[in-house]
Amino acid sequence: MPYTPMQLAEAFIRTGELEDALDALNQQLDADPHDNTARRLRAQVIARMSGENNLRAALADLDHLTDLTPADALWRVVTLEQLGDTAAAVTAAAGAHAGFPDDRALAERLFYLVLRRKDYAAARTLLEKMPQTWNWLHKAGDLAAEDGRAGDAPGYYTAALADLDAQFPPTDDFGQGIRAMILAARARVFATLGHLAQADGDYGAAMALVPDDPLLPFWRGFVAADRGDLLRAGDLLRAAFALANDSFKTQMRAALATFHTQGRYSGLSES
Repeated sequence: MPYTPMQLAEAFIRTGELEDALDALNQQLDADPHDNTARRLRAQVIARMSGENNLRAALADLDHLTDLTPADALWRVVTLEQLGDTAAAVTAAAGAHAGFPDDRALAERLFYLVLRRKDYAAARTLLEKMPQTWNWLHKAGDLAAEDGRAGDAPGYYTAALADLDAQFPPTDDFGQGIRAMILAARARVFATLGHLAQADGDYGAAMALVPDDPLLPFWRGFVAADRGDLLRAGDLLRAAFALANDSFKTQMRAALATFHTQGRYSGLSES
């Protein structure tokens, strides 16, 4: 029995053969232009291809759907972002969130879009409607750290950690990774506020959870330097570079170069 175009398309997508998947989906839509499943899938396939024309073709398919889902709306927002049209992406995300207020992925996308545009009022308005769960409390801390309310950020991060502890046991790998991320965020704010002992403690706790993350000892090294312990700071930076891949090393060297240009941490290097 021959395969249907849809079966072929799904098989090609699984193997990453997007051009062949597109050909099969075109056949399906030529035979049935009202097949929303095929059109939805074609939009997703085209959006994964390079080039502005493909992205606009994906948007056209999404606009043609008659049974829009939250996932479709998210594809539209992401495609607009890929086109570089941030304003349209924000408008689309806001409309989608209004239409599907319970969809977490859409709400999160809208939050990060308005935060990227430094529209802090819109970000706060959105957060006020969200549940007091670890993921939204984490975002509240990030917003406070960025919009001039750094003193409020540690409280949000602490509340996020408390909710996370209630949701995930200490042995859960996913929970451990999130704990480390929130601890690192709180450490950065503590360092900014000059609460160096608390910052060092949070970086240490995060390192215990994720010992192979080079950025944790890297930033902890600057906290040690600020506390006057240059020997320990050097050890931490060397440990960070020993853990880092080439991409992380490039990031860390750039940060060091920026500090040195500012006349800061001149005694610290990667070796």
